[in-house]
Amino acid sequence: MSCMKNPLVLLVTSALIAGVVFINSMFSPTGTFIGFFSAVVVVVSFLLLFFKERVFLFWIKYTGIFLILSFIIILFFPDISGGFVGFDKEIIAILLSGLFLILSVGVIIWKAISLRKKKLK
Repeated sequence: MSCMKNPLVLLVTSALIAGVVFINSMFSPTGTFIGFFSAVVVVVSFLLLFFKERVFLFWIKYTGIFLILSFIIILFFPDISGGFVGFDKEIIAILLSGLFLILSVGVIIWKAISLRKKKLK
């Protein structure tokens, strides 16, 4: 149960943050990013309940790097898109949250498989 404590705390905290952000500031780009990012963390934290703590710790390091890079990327886009197909901060925030979900699942599976292979040796 001790290895489940960290993802469970993260799951509950992210769910609360996602709910508050979606209710209060859903239409601002920063609120959109934090809201979608928190919602993705809720999904991934639930998934992490079934893996070892080493997978969780590796994912936390990956998340920190991805979060910093995402904020930097979002800073370079305008608040409002000027063209027909232009990207603004809100669309980029949604796309980065989706990318984070896909990459997180990949990182978790990759780390779990590599730990299992290392254990078998």
